[in-house]
Amino acid sequence: MFGSDVRVANAAISMSLATLGTVGNALSIGLICSGGLPRSAPTMALILGMCTANLVSTSLLLPVVGTSNLHGMWILGSGLCQAYGYIVYVTLTAESLQLLALTLAQYFTVVHRVTSYELRRHLPELVGVPWLAACLIYLVPLTGLYEKFGYDPRRGYCTLLSSSGVSGGDGGVYVMLLSVFFSAVMTLVNVYCYSAIMYVTHQSRRRTTTSVLEAAARFKGRVRDVQLLRMTTIIFVNFGVTYLPFLVMLAMDPCLERISPAWFTFILYVSWSHAVTNPVIYALMNTRINRLWTDFCRRGKTGRGANSKSAPDLTVPRCSEILAHVEPGQVSGEDIYRGKRNSVTCVMDTHQACTCTCLLPQDWGDIDQGSDDGPSLIVIVKAVMPVVTHPAVVPRKRSQCQAHTNLELEIRSHAPLSSQSQA
Repeated sequence: MFGSDVRVANAAISMSLATLGTVGNALSIGLICSGGLPRSAPTMALILGMCTANLVSTSLLLPVVGTSNLHGMWILGSGLCQAYGYIVYVTLTAESLQLLALTLAQYFTVVHRVTSYELRRHLPELVGVPWLAACLIYLVPLTGLYEKFGYDPRRGYCTLLSSSGVSGGDGGVYVMLLSVFFSAVMTLVNVYCYSAIMYVTHQSRRRTTTSVLEAAARFKGRVRDVQLLRMTTIIFVNFGVTYLPFLVMLAMDPCLERISPAWFTFILYVSWSHAVTNPVIYALMNTRINRLWTDFCRRGKTGRGANSKSAPDLTVPRCSEILAHVEPGQVSGEDIYRGKRNSVTCVMDTHQACTCTCLLPQDWGDIDQGSDDGPSLIVIVKAVMPVVTHPAVVPRKRSQCQAHTNLELEIRSHAPLSSQSQA
């Protein structure tokens, strides 16, 4: 089907995506594991499973597609051809089911208030069932009960063929039916779960706060819920947008007789591109993964910029700046200031004093992981200062945040207002 120019372009695109995706997914897996994130948050284990599926696609499956197209034939033998087709569909299906598991985990955490401990108890099922289900589903074509795996010269790789061994006709009907079924289920589940999550999050905003601690914990939970909601939504949309054109093409032209080789190549690699872009989504949308990537990039810098003293991790404005958007006894989004090692919540109380609360780093780190139960938030340091004389407290080191007293915290001094100004 492919001319020499198309085969070369096919191989070049395949190897480029494979290289970028392998580096991105491998680094994501390494950073997540080295940072101990799977142990601290169950949802991280699900993200790790999705990274693993993407790594299989980019490091194993894409290079084989490029090699086959470059040679214009399958050169690895019929046994490996069947194994390759099986792995392709198992990996794609397991990835979509793990995304569904991530959505359900978020739903039970937010709506039904399932704790991190309870979720962690069922983590093996959440991670393992998608892979097990995908492996069992594709035993049907692997054993030849309905369709089979084989090389399709029209596509340039091993895929599902009809029972007679010829692509087209009823070839690919099995995976098409599965794709329609899983797409419908995932769409319905996502719409229901996200609607319920948004409703609960909206209701929590309307509750009155009785203390700074409760308000900070509730706000932290809302930020965690919204962050996970955005990330899983973008991953789901990314998967659908990149893979849907390929499914539509196969449904409308299963024998690939009307579509040109160039367009087929373009649509094919658009469908594979989600495995390359997912690490970018994780890094941008997840606070803890973003922090790990930022630290990794900073360590990789050379020259003056890397050797110079880094800027403070946390910047907290003066309480007078906070008062513009904080009502007495409340905490709003602008009141949470987070850094790499610590975080501070500032709030004005009814006595016109600014209360700054230092939170444990691991509490803030779990903001997007579903491990926070709200009232269990731990306050280490609380400093109360008149608004007109002092700025907010800035804990400069982790040891200060954990153990030192109020007097040992550094205060960024500003000249106090004069008596006339205060009057």
